[in-house]
Amino acid sequence: GEGCEYYRGGRLPPAMSMMVQDDHIVRFNLSEETEDGPRLGQTGPYGLAPGMSRAQVLALLPGMPTITPHEYAPETGEYVTWQDPTSGLAVRLEMVDGKVEVMQWGNSEAVELIEGCA
Repeated sequence: GEGCEYYRGGRLPPAMSMMVQDDHIVRFNLSEETEDGPRLGQTGPYGLAPGMSRAQVLALLPGMPTITPHEYAPETGEYVTWQDPTSGLAVRLEMVDGKVEVMQWGNSEAVELIEGCA
């Protein structure tokens, strides 16, 4: 259908969700734990995972990311965003207190949406 929806559960691993916009998968989210259960060792692109430190993230990304203040916790948080220079794909890590809380990957426009579909 049209619009934007989030899906979790089913064949998706615990702590992972998928954003679908106008019948196209545009983003995956992975967090340490959700109401579906804890993350069971799943990783995202480049072996990145919730709980990693900033140093671990920077060592795994294949290029230099953009680092910006966290929208709701600028004193303790930041967004680490890496964009593939050859495509419209990106990875964004939401970091709080030096650790990845949530990671998102997919369409670069979709990973930069802070309020999910909005």
